[in-house]
Amino acid sequence: MSTKRTGITLVGIGGGGCNTVGWVYDHEVAADCLVVNTDAEALGRNECPNRVVVTSPDGAEVERVLAEPLAGARLVILTAGFGGTSGTTITPIAARIAKAQGAAVVAFIFTPFTFEGAARKARAAAGLEHLNGIADWVVTLPCAELAERTNPDWTIQRVFEYANDALRHWVNDLVVPPEGPIDAAPLRDTLPGSYLGRIAVY
Repeated sequence: MSTKRTGITLVGIGGGGCNTVGWVYDHEVAADCLVVNTDAEALGRNECPNRVVVTSPDGAEVERVLAEPLAGARLVILTAGFGGTSGTTITPIAARIAKAQGAAVVAFIFTPFTFEGAARKARAAAGLEHLNGIADWVVTLPCAELAERTNPDWTIQRVFEYANDALRHWVNDLVVPPEGPIDAAPLRDTLPGSYLGRIAVY
């Protein structure tokens, strides 16, 4: 992919992550965008033109198809919904690939609604534990609490649009060196005063 802005790549993984990045891409974001999913049909409808189909979310397949699209990025921002298969499985692998290529890696992960059940909650927790051992830092966006953290009168769609726009603003407001490595640690300090910081757990 061509570098749109100083080597920052925003990657949406799985259904939820692809929806987020597709929305963000359509509303202009100062970063390269990439969507990754096992669902080719859903990817075909995504607003983002940079699409990677993963036929199986196992490590070898993901490494083969993601190594090139992530090459050259200095900061990789991952977003996904955890609790299902694609996002939970592929995101830690993508983080490992990006780290091995020298990028700083941060992740914004949507965790399940309460009604989605204990199994998805447990799978999300295990995925977060795995990802925390790889990424520079991980921020969770708890779906069960998003309405309370925004406006309880909003529809779910409006709540997610707010979350997507908050991520877009955060990325657009990043100040990073024009070249050389990017240190992820100082970037975390920009969260508290941002719209994203109002709905995130970090």
